[in-house]
Amino acid sequence: MTKDEQIRLNEIIFCKLFQQLLRQHVNPIKVYDLITAVAAVTDANMPILNSVLSAILNNDRQYIPTKREYAYLLKKSSVPVRRVCKLAGISPNTYYSATTDDLYTEPRFTPIQYAEMMKILKFFNQTYQDMEGSVL
Repeated sequence: MTKDEQIRLNEIIFCKLFQQLLRQHVNPIKVYDLITAVAAVTDANMPILNSVLSAILNNDRQYIPTKREYAYLLKKSSVPVRRVCKLAGISPNTYYSATTDDLYTEPRFTPIQYAEMMKILKFFNQTYQDMEGSVL
C-alpha cells in the first residue's frame, strides 16, 4: 500500500466515522458538538475541521468515498474478505470481481485538513483501546 493510498484510507475512515455518528444520533447538532469537544481536547484547529465536516455533511462527491474505492483500499491493507464486505457493504462476488483491481486513488483533502482529521481519529482510537478492557 502506497503512502497516498494510506492517507486516502484514513480520510475515508474519518468520513465513515462521522457518517456513523450521524446515523446513530438524530440530531446533527449533537454530533457536531461531540466533534467540537474532541477537537478542543486534541487541540485541533476548528475552522479547518469545519471545512472537512461541512464537505461531509453536504455529501460533496469530491470527498465522499465510493464503495468500490473503500473496498479496494481495505483489500490493499490486508483486511479479511468478510470484514471488507461488511464494512464496504458489498457482496463477495463484487469483492472478487476484476472491477476492484487497479484503482487509482489519491488524497482528496489538503495536508492541513488531513492533519486535523488524524488528531480526531487518534483520539477515538486511543479512547476505544482504553475502554476495551473496562467493565461497565
